[in-house]
Amino acid sequence: MRRLSGVLVSGVLAAGVVAVGPVGGAVAVPEGVVDPLELSLSGPDQQRSMSVPESRLVLNPQNFYLAESEFEQSTGPSMPLGAGYYAYDEAVTMPRFLELYEGVSGEPPVLADDPDAIEIGFADEFEELSQEWVLEPGLGVTVDDGVALLEVLPDSPVPWPAMAREITVDVDVTPVLRVALPSVSGQWALKLNDGGAVDIDVQPGSSAGGVHSFDIAALTGWSGEQTFSIKLFAVGGDASIAVESVRVQGQQAGFVDNFSSETLEWDVGQGLETVLADGTLRITVGPDSAHGFGAVQRGVDVDLDAFPVLRLALPSVDGDWALKVNNGSGDDVDLEPGSNASGVFSFDVSAATGWSGSQSFTIKLFAVGGGAEIVVDSVRLVSASQGQEWVRGAAEYENFWSPASLDFSATYPGGAAVSGADAMVGLDSVVREFEIDQAPGEGEVLRVAGSFVGAVEVDADAGVITVAGDHVRYAVAIPGMEDVYFFESIEELEAGGPASSEPTSRMGVWAAAVPESASQVRIGAGFSVDDNAQAVARAQAAAATPIADARAELVSFWADALAGVPHPQDFSLLGVADDGGLSDDQVRSAYYRAFVALYSNVLPPQPETGFAYRTVATGKPSMWNHGAPGAQSAAAWESFIGVQFLAYVDPEAAWDSFNGLMSLVDEDGSLAGESLPSRKAQAAWVLYAMTGQSQELAYSYDALIRLLQWQADNPRWIYGAYDNPGERDSEFVTTLIIDIDYGIQIAEVLGHDDDIDMLNDLREELLTGYHHHYWDTLDGKPARWYFPGDPACTPIGGCYGDDLHDLQTTSSLHIPDLDAVRRQALEAHFDSVFAPGTQLAGFAGVKYTSLSHTAYGLFDHGRSQDAQTLINSVLRDSIASGSFAEAYNPSEDGPVPVGVRPSIFGLATVIDAVWLNNGYRMDLGDPHALLAPAATGGLHGITYRGQTLNTDVNAAAGEVTFSGPAVAATQECNTITGVQVGTTIALPTQCEGTDPDPVDPDPTDPAQPEGTDPIDPEPIEPERTQQEAAGSVSADQVSGPVAAPGGDLAQTGSAVEPGVIGAALGALLIGGVLLGLRRQLSLG
Repeated sequence: MRRLSGVLVSGVLAAGVVAVGPVGGAVAVPEGVVDPLELSLSGPDQQRSMSVPESRLVLNPQNFYLAESEFEQSTGPSMPLGAGYYAYDEAVTMPRFLELYEGVSGEPPVLADDPDAIEIGFADEFEELSQEWVLEPGLGVTVDDGVALLEVLPDSPVPWPAMAREITVDVDVTPVLRVALPSVSGQWALKLNDGGAVDIDVQPGSSAGGVHSFDIAALTGWSGEQTFSIKLFAVGGDASIAVESVRVQGQQAGFVDNFSSETLEWDVGQGLETVLADGTLRITVGPDSAHGFGAVQRGVDVDLDAFPVLRLALPSVDGDWALKVNNGSGDDVDLEPGSNASGVFSFDVSAATGWSGSQSFTIKLFAVGGGAEIVVDSVRLVSASQGQEWVRGAAEYENFWSPASLDFSATYPGGAAVSGADAMVGLDSVVREFEIDQAPGEGEVLRVAGSFVGAVEVDADAGVITVAGDHVRYAVAIPGMEDVYFFESIEELEAGGPASSEPTSRMGVWAAAVPESASQVRIGAGFSVDDNAQAVARAQAAAATPIADARAELVSFWADALAGVPHPQDFSLLGVADDGGLSDDQVRSAYYRAFVALYSNVLPPQPETGFAYRTVATGKPSMWNHGAPGAQSAAAWESFIGVQFLAYVDPEAAWDSFNGLMSLVDEDGSLAGESLPSRKAQAAWVLYAMTGQSQELAYSYDALIRLLQWQADNPRWIYGAYDNPGERDSEFVTTLIIDIDYGIQIAEVLGHDDDIDMLNDLREELLTGYHHHYWDTLDGKPARWYFPGDPACTPIGGCYGDDLHDLQTTSSLHIPDLDAVRRQALEAHFDSVFAPGTQLAGFAGVKYTSLSHTAYGLFDHGRSQDAQTLINSVLRDSIASGSFAEAYNPSEDGPVPVGVRPSIFGLATVIDAVWLNNGYRMDLGDPHALLAPAATGGLHGITYRGQTLNTDVNAAAGEVTFSGPAVAATQECNTITGVQVGTTIALPTQCEGTDPDPVDPDPTDPAQPEGTDPIDPEPIEPERTQQEAAGSVSADQVSGPVAAPGGDLAQTGSAVEPGVIGAALGALLIGGVLLGLRRQLSLG
């Protein structure tokens, strides 16, 4: 069993590594093996999150409540690295865990004992709960020791109640809304409302604690005195949010123009053209300019003793610009005589002019050169502390992703240049190493920083900062670190104060200077559930690990893991006229990255909560955590899909996760957390079929039967207090009918005859209900919901879903023995939406579960071409979206990922679609081939009951081939001819699990070739029957186009490369480590 160790063994790992770039060449990977570095990504569509199997740690976790992509959330001028950690059944998010700035050397200009006054427009420090706060039903609030604790109550009508308070402030004077959250369990959100019908999003949703600041004026466009409500939400059925303070405060500015108003208050010089848009001012030297330059200017009145620094933000410059001031008593005074640089610039007006006290003067900003275009984000006169811009981010930077490292390069405004990478070390540590390619200029220094929530300790001698949070302990080791300072927020760090040499709060930002003599810096971070010393040891070990070694170990591990993945022979799109520019290589990359994401989703047991099982998370980097207590990271939908695909890579972990979730089923049959459609019995059956482990199947049998019975009584979505007892959701009913078929097969295998009768009765009752409850007419679209005695479905505002529910409705096509009239009506509804030449084939809200059942329903009923077109349209567009997402929507800008991101649903979309294109059908448990239209590929290296199985299909020839040690070497078992397109072919029953060498009692003995008599080494030629000689298809091999239980397809995407690996990969050696079937990670 392969285990990834945090201790790197000398002589085993290759040393060569690229410091930055699109990552490549870190380790010599044997020819034919999938090289993890071939999966590297760059540019704005790249993945950014990373983890490894059985690790609690996530690098760059994502906030799926935000519309921004992974790239937008996890990159920036400060080279941020985010972290997430699972402990105590909580998902702890630590955005901006590490950052790298350039800045002014020396101590911060404003220390905590001498801060500049900040104007306060509103503040609640929660000494008590003011009656001004209005609590929505379902929110409980208690105040203790200056902290308000917001909790979602069990009877909350929605899982996101809020408290709101109306205030009146002058946003010109106090434009910053600041919230301090010392602890977050679940998620929180923040909105404003000025009396309109729709709230204004400030923070759509986050699990990050700490101090958060938001520019109200920039977000809303408001100015002057405003009355509005602040609405603070607790999000999640068991959310608990600690709030230390809510303030609306100033920015220490004497003058601000952020160009958010509709009217330009600057005078525009001759020949200039100006445009106000999106909070910026665009200045262009037009063709009519007499001199090839011109200025915009504005008069200001300001106290230069309090606000001496003019701060100018220019996000884009094409040409040259200059900046001058004039108080009317003489010539202009140059602040910047000429520059073509973009960025944020600070100028000390008092020092340049000799002016002091209250002054009236004119600011003149010049655009210089014919056609020059200058974009201005803001102009401010600020305090000396802000004007210093004590630290600043890079002017230019690049980021790269691979399964083994997150590489970067950056060039800073002061001239410093770095190149480096982040990589995991073992299970609970990360190393950041960077080369200083160009040292900072004189008086400048590089500073490492990180946001924190928790009690902080600093060991300056050891170079270690330790943080003890509510649910995680971590340490950051920075050998040789100097001048550590603490700030309450990122904004205060950037401004240089107020700062302290000791932490003054349980939340804020630390910053440490990089020694000026350093040419290379290596930082280690270590995490622990509850042991500071363990976190420190892990951090120090990571800091002692060269990035080349850390990356090499991960390359070796992932090469090993990907060698055990089933290998498709064809990565082309089938059944679509427009490939959208997607190459076979991109599909290949998406496929193998989907398996990296799937395997990385495995979380270890959490003994601190008494849960002894591994868990396949809903999407580990998404930090979704609303499942059943004990395994809150697992949704009772995605995770049951995930274990089915994991069975092909690590069946032990898949069984462990399945049995762990089933251990949480109550005696009444309910599974706590979000109640979701059933794929539970299907998961058990697929795991059993692929492994043959009946003892594992029996382990959770009783819980499975209770759960199926409970779901039959409660076929609806339940989340928190959302629970309508009479509601019957057609998708829940559909999936349960199909799932019960798997339950019957399981009962037959285990000999539970009484349960077979009970399950058949239950299935018949559900099928009868489906036929009667959802059809007002038999020639129209069926309803999505049914409420007994309530034809209007009053609690949810109607019985028919919108276009987001079309595939959920058509998924009922996969119900076996659905009557012909209703099947035809469902097909008609499908046809009314299906548009092969459009995004997602005309559908919206496309989700793997409903997509797979719809596609298999089409296959079941002889519409294989439409099924293939649907599948490949979604495969194409999900990859184009750049995310393994819960669902996908069309848009004018292309397919958009929505819902939980990343999600098992997204990666399952890619895997299953590619398998179907290669003629392999996984949803029935035992291996089946599906002869899809135009299919000419195959799936090799499938591990079936401990042996290797290959499948190949050729639609043009009407052939299906099974091969490998898992089947007997006979014509009947190998090649089946005369197969019609759209037909599903089972692995012949007489061939399954056949010993490849009946003469050798030990099939694992490599001493003799397969099919060889140890006494007579001539190959054994088995006798062939007439049927085998004819190569005909027997009735027991064909199962289509007749409906079959279950169904799996997919919808998500990414990028790829051609080539496939055969079954012999299991014997290859990488870096001296034997490639094995099952891989697990440990700290070692």
